[in-house]
Amino acid sequence: MRGRRISAPRGLQVRPTTDRVRESMFQIAWTRFGQPKEGAVVLDLFAGSGILGLEALSRGADRSVFVDRSRIALNSVLKNSAILGDEKQIFLILKNISGGERCFRFFCDLKNRFGEFHLIFMDPPYGKGFIEPVCQGICDSGILAPEGVVIAEAGARELLPPSFVSEAVTHSEGDNHMPNRSLCISDERIYGQTRLFFLTRCSGNHRTRLDGKGQRASSTI
Repeated sequence: MRGRRISAPRGLQVRPTTDRVRESMFQIAWTRFGQPKEGAVVLDLFAGSGILGLEALSRGADRSVFVDRSRIALNSVLKNSAILGDEKQIFLILKNISGGERCFRFFCDLKNRFGEFHLIFMDPPYGKGFIEPVCQGICDSGILAPEGVVIAEAGARELLPPSFVSEAVTHSEGDNHMPNRSLCISDERIYGQTRLFFLTRCSGNHRTRLDGKGQRASSTI
């Protein structure tokens, strides 16, 4: 998608991810986490212009599902998909994602329809606290593939609370939802005013957390 003109939804506060940040996202996802370039199933939450899911398609993903609360944004995704000629590989869903039980049920429905996702992009409005509750829904529903990656974009000064990466999304075997679905911060990068969180399923004996200064620290349990 580099160098191609992308249509941004008019009248909305959409912040398309820059070329530099997108390149970093995919390089880390493909190389460090070993995500498949071919045949990947991608979920683009808070899709906006759809640049992330469309970039995945241009790099060999099989299909991308775009979710946004705005019809204007989804129309922009459809328009941009024509640049790639991948209209048959995209799925547009009008939905306001904010966490909670409705979010959990929505993700369960997505899993039933599309299966597990290899890459889940999340680019919510900065500073609104969406990442934690939406990741909770991802954990509970089991929508992320075992070796999948959630890539969440936030403001450079935003941090996930220590409770989120250490305890809050960890479920016991007696939980009513799916057990062992906890997410850990596996990598974290800052580019200008943007912070990227790369979250994966916890291995069971290793967990990454943030210390009191906002730095990542690894712990073994």
